[in-house]
Amino acid sequence: MIQKMMKYTVTGGNVEKVKAIVAEFIENMRRYEPEIQYDAYRIKETNSFVHILCFPGEQAERAHREAPYTANFFNAIHPFCEEQPVFIDLEKIEGVLGGEYE
Repeated sequence: MIQKMMKYTVTGGNVEKVKAIVAEFIENMRRYEPEIQYDAYRIKETNSFVHILCFPGEQAERAHREAPYTANFFNAIHPFCEEQPVFIDLEKIEGVLGGEYE
C-alpha cells in the first residue's frame, strides 16, 4: 500500500469554492477509482486543506496521477492557492488500530 498526504493553503475568501472543487473530485474518484482510499479535510478555522491518499499499488497511483479529472482538480484549485500542494510520503506504524472513525 502506498500512502501519501497532500497539504495546501488557499487564499482568504476561496474556502467554499475549493470545498466544492474537492467534492467534485471525490465524486470522480468514487466513480472511477473506488479501490483508492481518499479522505479530504479542512484544518478547522483555517484556509488549509489536507488530503490522505492510500493506493493499493504503484499502478493505481500512476493511473490516478494520469487521470484527466486529477489534472482538472489541480488546474481548478491552482488559482486559489496561497501555498501550492505539497505531497508527503507516509509510513504506517504497525500495531496502530485501524478501521473507520465516526
